Amino acid sequence: MLVERLTVHSWPLSIAQIEAVKPDLDLLVISLAVPKSAKREVARIELRAAVTAFLAALYKLAPSAISIASIAGQPLHVSMPAPLPKLFLSFSHQPGLSIAVLDWSAPVGVDLMQVPQDFDWHTLAKDYLGQAAYKRIASNKAAEQMIAFSHEWTRIEAGLKCLGLGLEEWRFALDLKIQSCQFSDLQLPAGFVGAVARAQSLSFELCAIE
Repeated sequence: MLVERLTVHSWPLSIAQIEAVKPDLDLLVISLAVPKSAKREVARIELRAAVTAFLAALYKLAPSAISIASIAGQPLHVSMPAPLPKLFLSFSHQPGLSIAVLDWSAPVGVDLMQVPQDFDWHTLAKDYLGQAAYKRIASNKAAEQMIAFSHEWTRIEAGLKCLGLGLEEWRFALDLKIQSCQFSDLQLPAGFVGAVARAQSLSFELCAIE
């Protein structure tokens, strides 16, 4: 499967870096290094603060003019003063690293995974990824199968987030919905794999779930 790889911008970004990306803004991926020992809620707070600081610098606003609201199981919601454009947002966290994806054109989902070691992926892949993905993973050399599984898994999770759906076992109808998304992988530090899914129809009135 040929999938585009997206550049990931490490936060903090300088004002010059923010100005450099501004003309081409459609989708932006920001990473934030966090202590591996940090609790998930701490990582969420720090990532929200980073995204708020980025948007404040981008639009020359006070950080207090921007709010990112999150309720468990509900879409992330970004509030900014009118007439600024609608923004779709998705977060994902793993020990040591957090990722935010900002999309100015369509609903988006992101998933981040630390590649596991000595993990029996076979049953999980058959149950949740389907036979086609299982065969793609199995076609790799044994040493590369865990990374291949991680790529397949993060794409599915990102697609579910993009569509506002929860994880469930593979079904043909569900797979059709997920494959309607446009997928990209992320350029990440060694040991991490990540994927972004974008809705190809603006009829979706959803943002991604954190």
